[in-house]
Amino acid sequence: IGGLNPDKLIPNAVLKGARGLAILTAIKVGMVVTYKVGTGLVLARRMDGTWSAPSAIACCGMGWGAQV
Repeated sequence: IGGLNPDKLIPNAVLKGARGLAILTAIKVGMVVTYKVGTGLVLARRMDGTWSAPSAIACCGMGWGAQV
């Protein structure tokens, strides 16, 4: 953790109040028509305050029109 950029870390106050956490890596390709695909992990906070085991998730999407 010592080598991580503190500006990109989740603030402790936000993390303490979170009921869940999703970490995704996504890729977007295209120009007029675009496609997105990603994978990641999701965790849920249990009633006793501990975190659940991670579960794999995926996302995908498609778009069209002017891209910014």
